This record gives sequence, C-alpha cells and structure tokens, in this order.
Amino acid sequence: MKLKRDMKKMILLVLTALFAIGASAQTANSIYKKYSGLTGVSSVYISPAMFDIVKKIPAVSLQGDELDMMPVIQSFNGMYLLDMQDNSQASEDLLKEVERLIAKGKFELLMEAKDEGERVRIYLMRNKNIITDFVMLAQQGRETTFISITGNLSEEALNKAIAAAVEK
Repeated sequence: MKLKRDMKKMILLVLTALFAIGASAQTANSIYKKYSGLTGVSSVYISPAMFDIVKKIPAVSLQGDELDMMPVIQSFNGMYLLDMQDNSQASEDLLKEVERLIAKGKFELLMEAKDEGERVRIYLMRNKNIITDFVMLAQQGRETTFISITGNLSEEALNKAIAAAVEK
C-alpha cells in the first residue's frame, strides 16, 4: 500500500517536473516578444490567421514564371522575423537565445554559409517527412536577423520547389 502511494507521488512529481520544463522552454514566440519593439529592432509577425487567408487564395501562375511557391507558402502556420542593427548587446543575447532554442528542439542544421564576416545558418525540424519548423539566423557585422517559420510542409513539396528553382 505504501509502495503504491510512493509510486503515485513519484509519477506526479515527474509529470510536474516535465510540465515545468515544457512551460519554461524557449520558443520563437517568446524570443520575438522579448526583442520586438526595442530600439534598433525591426520586427514582423505573421499570424496563423493571415496564413489561413493565404491558403484560400487560388494558385496564380505568372506568364513565364515556372516557379510556383504557393504550395510552400500555403503550408506555413506562422512567422516571426527580427532584424537588429547596431545593438550589439541585444544582438549577442538574441544569438544565445536562438542557440538555446536550437539546442532544446530537434532541429538539424540544413545549411551554413560563411563569407567575409557574414554567417547564415538554416535549421529545420521535422516529424517524419513533414517539416514543422524552420529557423534562419544571419549575422553580418553588427546586424543580426532571426526568422522562424512554423508549418506543415511535406519534403516532397519542398523538393519540387527546390528543383524548379534550380532549373531556372
């Protein structure tokens, strides 16, 4: 009887700890809220409601333009963008927070490019063959840009878009 009670307490304690860890986890939303509105920071948030409107727009093809990005854009659920200029301390803090976000999630590095003081890293998170999160972090001199996009993009749709872009 005491063993059952102790086991229930242990399970309750573990669940509480897991909930607390999940509740305090860094998210793109919390990063956006922290830095949006600071001096020297440009910010853009596109809500799921806006992407719902975009999903209802019929596919439009422009004459001579064979690159159809509409399936990719229609897969998005939300987007956060921060661009910092000349705010070195906030920029350093942002970099650390994004690195913690990347480390805590199941992100994988998709691409990194370095060129004459500029560094761009692109990460994604997937659930099987569906890409659920995309993060880009770019640094050039005293400018830092953070973009986070959430959605449900199939790898097949992404591959088609990349193939079409390469063919152009």
